[in-house]
Amino acid sequence: MPPFRACIFDLFGTLVPTTLAGNYLGSLQEMARTVGLPEGDLLREWHATYAERNQGTLPTLEANVREVCRRLGVTPPEEVVALSLEPFRRMTIEALRPKAESEEVLATLRLRGYRLGLISNCNPEVPRLFRQGPLALYFDGTMFSSEVGRMKPEPSLYREMAQRLEVDPTQCLYVGDGHERELAGASGVGMTTVLVAYNLPGGFVWGRDERGDHSVADLREVLVLLPARPPGATPGP
Repeated sequence: MPPFRACIFDLFGTLVPTTLAGNYLGSLQEMARTVGLPEGDLLREWHATYAERNQGTLPTLEANVREVCRRLGVTPPEEVVALSLEPFRRMTIEALRPKAESEEVLATLRLRGYRLGLISNCNPEVPRLFRQGPLALYFDGTMFSSEVGRMKPEPSLYREMAQRLEVDPTQCLYVGDGHERELAGASGVGMTTVLVAYNLPGGFVWGRDERGDHSVADLREVLVLLPARPPGATPGP
């Protein structure tokens, strides 16, 4: 196996905590009440638009609410649509607070000279919020599904990220909590995978990989897997 030259991270459940299912569903229940729809109907259609939201077909959260309402036969005023999204937006901002160890791990890997990438399945507001946050400056490349129109575990996402980092996929360590079979996708293009096997109970996760090539109980354990400077690397800032 070639020596590792890059590390690619997932976002939710990896660098930030897993979104709590109760918080997620609670924000949608408030949305339903604001637009005047039965909670069960709105939840069903919100989940039905998951791929459209996360692949950018619905380019804004407002567009997503309007589409859900259209399917359910209502047309709320724009001010009601905006109001209905306030709890969801607060939940998203809170969900993007980094884990305590994330910045330490990223800063250490940068200093060691590793190329760093991020691939995230996410709604259209996450890229902007992430770029305003403290972790964005550590990455050499980021790919958000709502911007690129593809979602993990689509193999092309992993291959394209390796190209952006100017490494072969076999030289990449992929770190994630396994949401939506992301580890299988990374492994399928030749990356070595690390399962983040700890998170808050009650997290909103489905279709999860339960195994990786490695498993960590703390994100700092990734530093053990990438202890030395990669060949030809220049230490980062």
